Amino acid sequence: MNELRFDVKDIDVVINTHLHFNHTANNILFKHAKIYASPNECLEKCKGYLLFYDRYAKFTFNPIKEFEDDEIDILNTPGHTWGSISVIYRDYIVVGDTIPFKDDAIRGEIEKCVDRRYAKSSIKRIKALKKNIVTGHDGIIYADELS
Repeated sequence: MNELRFDVKDIDVVINTHLHFNHTANNILFKHAKIYASPNECLEKCKGYLLFYDRYAKFTFNPIKEFEDDEIDILNTPGHTWGSISVIYRDYIVVGDTIPFKDDAIRGEIEKCVDRRYAKSSIKRIKALKKNIVTGHDGIIYADELS
């Protein structure tokens, strides 16, 4: 963020593709941001706020259905977790661990998932969009690489 001359105060929205700790650990840095995730990821409900607990932190988030932006679309992509979502912006789709690695997109399946059938279906729908795919752990798969 420093290289891009961003400050955490400049970020007003954080969208979590799913709530595994390695994807949410830095949420705590964005104190001024509204944090979104799928309610299907929730482990506990308390006073109307949806909470996620891990061994280090607890944070509140807003249900993704409340997120509104004319330039961004949200796609439900269950499989890795029940509440996995993907974020579409222009020619890119940020998929989190719905497709953690480039080879997973080529194979059309992932190793770690709650439901193999849903995971395969989500990958197939993502690939059908013919967008550049930002994987969870392996960089970008450009649309022409999957043709």
